[in-house]
Amino acid sequence: MSEAMMPISTDALHYRTLLFELSKPVTIPTEKFDEIWPYVDSVYTSLSGEVLQCNGTIQVRKYECRLRKSTKSSTAKVTEGKIIKRRHSSIRDKHQCHVRIKVSRPIDGTAVTIQRLDEHTYTHDIEESFQIKKPSILLGYIKSEAVKNYSPAQIYHALRGAGTHEGSERLGELGGSSLKRQDIVNLKRGMKSSDLRSLPYGKLFKDDVLQACSLLVEHGWCFQELQIIDSKKEERWGLVFAHPTRLMILERRGWFTQFDATHKLNRWGHNMFSFLVNGNHGLNAGEQEVSHILCSVHSNRTLLRRLGSTAHKPIYQLLKHAMYCFTEIHNRALCEQAIAAADEETAKYVHTYWLQTASKWAMYARQHSPFLLQVTTTNACEAWHRKLKSGAGLSKGQVAPHGIYGMILNIMDAAKDIDNRAAVAKSLFRNRKLASSTKQYPQIGQLPAPIQKLLAVEIDAVAERIEKGKELPNFDENLRCYCKFHRQYLLPCRHIFHLDTEVKVLTTVQWDTYLMMFAECGMEVYETMGTVWVEEEGGERNARRMNSVIRVRACVEQLQQQLYAIHESMDRLQLEDTVQDQRVEEWVNHVQATLGSLTSLRAEDIASRNRPWEL
Repeated sequence: MSEAMMPISTDALHYRTLLFELSKPVTIPTEKFDEIWPYVDSVYTSLSGEVLQCNGTIQVRKYECRLRKSTKSSTAKVTEGKIIKRRHSSIRDKHQCHVRIKVSRPIDGTAVTIQRLDEHTYTHDIEESFQIKKPSILLGYIKSEAVKNYSPAQIYHALRGAGTHEGSERLGELGGSSLKRQDIVNLKRGMKSSDLRSLPYGKLFKDDVLQACSLLVEHGWCFQELQIIDSKKEERWGLVFAHPTRLMILERRGWFTQFDATHKLNRWGHNMFSFLVNGNHGLNAGEQEVSHILCSVHSNRTLLRRLGSTAHKPIYQLLKHAMYCFTEIHNRALCEQAIAAADEETAKYVHTYWLQTASKWAMYARQHSPFLLQVTTTNACEAWHRKLKSGAGLSKGQVAPHGIYGMILNIMDAAKDIDNRAAVAKSLFRNRKLASSTKQYPQIGQLPAPIQKLLAVEIDAVAERIEKGKELPNFDENLRCYCKFHRQYLLPCRHIFHLDTEVKVLTTVQWDTYLMMFAECGMEVYETMGTVWVEEEGGERNARRMNSVIRVRACVEQLQQQLYAIHESMDRLQLEDTVQDQRVEEWVNHVQATLGSLTSLRAEDIASRNRPWEL
């Protein structure tokens, strides 16, 4: 088996010995040299490029033994504020061997002469060179098997002749005595899609793409092939495809799109990017413009990976607190505290990648929209990718044995399953009542089924609060709570249900308010909440008036955010409830007095420009 996979040219090993020892100059035909050089090229490393000599009739190239190592080892380039993950590697010692050779190749291509440049001899055998780097002939055989989507363990087993003595001998003759499975893993990881297409299986890739495109045409899907040159001047191939009905949804719902990428869904090594949208109706405008928001899970992973060490733990805790605080003022204050507590390099990193981009990863930028508070991660994309991999029968780390055609078939099957589940969920959306939640509050049964499940969790949490002896919360007549659940769904939370066990605050009128939210629509009701609608009709006068309304509303919003920040600061200081109530009451009284002096002014005086507030 190993002999069939790795044929050796006639006299290849004899010439390899001659080119290694070079006790005297060796002259061989050009064709033979090109055939034999891949067996021994890993012993040497180039000293310079090709140089023309003898009036341009001979091409000369000089090499040195790889153990001589005359060049200085490269070091990682450190860019200001950029994090570079360094490999665990060591630098080889220099000047372990001093052999240098010269390869002279006439322009007419008659013969190649290989000779030493000095009298130095080898201080090692050829196997020691092969331990550092494997010859090109062996790497080519490994790549030819890797493109067939075999695992590194399978390739390693096959190269060794399925464990036979003859197979191990053949591998050793090619310089693979020290070959490890990890070497094959590293080689496969370094192979690019362009490498796969340049191998003998490149025709299979083109056939696979043509078959995939035919499948898309047959099922009425839209698609387009892409051929681009990236920033590294490398050719990239891509295929964009979608069903027409989903394209219509994407056009309607493009204001909020989740996207993520996954790999190992096809044998060619191409990543698959998914774009997910949700619901039926869109938003026209928002109070706050946030063009690009980041997944909170991935943001936290990045934070933990960069600042998760013991030395950076205080900085990590500050930034994690900043991620979930309510207000921009509080978020900036926490980021500045983290910068002040960090060393110079870390401080630059926090300032560049966290403080200046806070609107993308911090929750304060999403407080205006309950919908954005509900969807803070790309878990929907992750679940879709898990479904695709499970549908292909892949476990963790496995690569799909099929190509683009098989991947698209898998996507079509998964999409049909999702559509079927969506149809069932739609039929049960308003036709299902949960007994656990409607027993105590019958009005909950009139809400959509997903909302019933959410409220059931909050009702169950009341018993836990009572068991822990937590005090009854206090609310105003609007029953507005500052907990995460209430800000996400604007529905009664566990705190309101707890208060309702002692004081009946969830009256029929209050329940009618909640029921009206879903009277004419479903979960998309949250998308329109917190938006500003500006009528275009009425000319410039209406636009100016609306602008003044928005400015006043912004001032009120700033007061509200300051109140949130006060509550958070008091929680962080762990003040007693009585102290908190007293200080908040003092601040609220001051706000009321200040606003009272403004609201007491007569509208006629303001309209007549008497500037009564200056009196």
